[in-house]
Amino acid sequence: MENLCWENEDIFNRHRLTSMISVEEENDDEAEEVEEVMDQLKVEIYEDICKEIALCWVWVKMVIEVFNEKLFLDPKSKKSLKRIGDGKSLLGERRYL
Repeated sequence: MENLCWENEDIFNRHRLTSMISVEEENDDEAEEVEEVMDQLKVEIYEDICKEIALCWVWVKMVIEVFNEKLFLDPKSKKSLKRIGDGKSLLGERRYL
């Protein structure tokens, strides 16, 4: 009878270890999947950040150009006392001071 108890306990322990190993393997697979998804999200986020930075840079350059055009041009006569630079802005017009 005692031998039977030991055998049952051994069977139980082996089954428990096998179950634990399969659960750990499943957890490892799930962890790898989660890491892959997280890496992909990081890449997408960084790409979006780069796009946002580029759009902000273009917007700022446009605002500066418009501001400079309005600041350096006399709105009444479109002339000024003194020309600056090569006479062309990014918009292709002459800029005066």
